[in-house]
Amino acid sequence: MDLLDPAVITPVLFIAAHFVTAAGVWLYRRRRARNADERDRVQKKTFTKWVNKHLIKVRKHITDLYEDLRDGHNLISLLEVLSGVTLPREKGRMRFHRLQNVQIALDFLKQRQVKLVNIRNDDITDGNPKLTLGLIWTIILHFQPDEELSPPASSSSSRSCWTPLLLEPSSILALASASPASASPDSATDPGCCHSN
Repeated sequence: MDLLDPAVITPVLFIAAHFVTAAGVWLYRRRRARNADERDRVQKKTFTKWVNKHLIKVRKHITDLYEDLRDGHNLISLLEVLSGVTLPREKGRMRFHRLQNVQIALDFLKQRQVKLVNIRNDDITDGNPKLTLGLIWTIILHFQPDEELSPPASSSSSRSCWTPLLLEPSSILALASASPASASPDSATDPGCCHSN
């Protein structure tokens, strides 16, 4: 049996190529999942800081974004701080009360013309990570004061240059950790996207 015979080598090369391709796909998916996990971790940490920045005004604090919003009380408190409106809430601890509190918050957002896409009260009550991050991101975009979302006054960046930063959830880290007064053109909040090479 000659190993260089085309009848032998063709199937061997085909099988080897299949294994190399499968290994490459597996590595690609693993790396992609790791990057997504890291992005979710950073967003969770950043959004938790942003929520705490506002909840401190009513002497509340959360440690786990997904767990601490599940009963709806902290979510309602956040919306009360951001809007200045007092909202009703259920006082019980059963699942029904949690669902009702989250629904109160979601109804309030809908009443304020905030578009919520596929976010239901049971998603937040069950601690769904993706939808909880999506809800907080939507709240940030709706309630964040314009002066915190616009570039610093001394920056030469234009508003259109600043807009891509608003579309990246991880960019909220700079907003959550720094006040607008402390921002400078050289700070991390300046995207620098308008500077040509």
